Amino acid sequence: MLDDLRENAAPGEPDLVAELIDMFLVDAPALLERARGALAAGDVAGASRAAHALKGNAASLGAGPLRAACGAAAREAREGRAPDLEPIARELERALAAARALRQA
Repeated sequence: MLDDLRENAAPGEPDLVAELIDMFLVDAPALLERARGALAAGDVAGASRAAHALKGNAASLGAGPLRAACGAAAREAREGRAPDLEPIARELERALAAARALRQA
């Protein structure tokens, strides 16, 4: 998907892929922190919303493992259980590294 965006960009137009990556690099860590903060406050629903939002961000960049980890956490929260955010944290680090590398390409 990102390759298609780059290939179909008109000359002189803003680099949409770079913009998506830049937003991900800022928004994704903030969403994880929002989920952590929600859990610390006992707000399982808030943690679910943050994980769901991060899942969407991951999907837009093709970060499948991060998307899956976020989906699992959101499911746990919807079921009323405090989600385990560590799988998200691990996958987020990998996705951020890949996004930075892609940004520099």
